[in-house]
Amino acid sequence: MRKRLEEMEYLDFVAQEMDLQYVADRAAHLDKQRQLLESWERDGHIRNLKKLQEKGSVRAVSDYVDRNLSDALPLSARPSSQLMSIGFDPRKSHGHK
Repeated sequence: MRKRLEEMEYLDFVAQEMDLQYVADRAAHLDKQRQLLESWERDGHIRNLKKLQEKGSVRAVSDYVDRNLSDALPLSARPSSQLMSIGFDPRKSHGHK
């Protein structure tokens, strides 16, 4: 009876270890997928910016960045038009209340 109980505990332990390994493997897979997606999106933006740059339109490049990439920029690098949108309180971004 004792041997059987030990075997059941061991099997439970092995099952938990397998579950933990699966979760770790899945997390690593999802992280890799996230990195690949970010890279793919970045490459797409670079191709688009190069196309606009080849046409010689600085304004078009600036507009593209404002529309597509400004969310990734820190507050200090964002266009002022985005910062002063309705509902934006500039005092909160500088730690003032």
